[in-house]
Amino acid sequence: AATGARAHDEATIRTLLMSCRVIGREIERAFLGEMIGALRRRGVRRIRSEYIPTPRNAMVRDFYASCSFEQTGEDEDGKTTWLLSVDAQDAPSSRHVTATWEI
Repeated sequence: AATGARAHDEATIRTLLMSCRVIGREIERAFLGEMIGALRRRGVRRIRSEYIPTPRNAMVRDFYASCSFEQTGEDEDGKTTWLLSVDAQDAPSSRHVTATWEI
């Protein structure tokens, strides 16, 4: 599941939630890639997000970096902020999973 907000040509991913049982099977890459494609088709050029570390989500600490997001900040609690320039990057994808995005 994902939630977000859009303002003009910029979107913010507020929540990106997946079961730990699917993470690492490339479903997360296929899902994010389809979401980026859907946003691109709607005129979004930049996507922002953040990673807030907890003991339960440490396995995805490097997920945004692995999907070509650039780290733009980090606070004293380890929360990192990320930015993806949609035009400059190919969306992440999976060799094994096909996702379909419907709104």
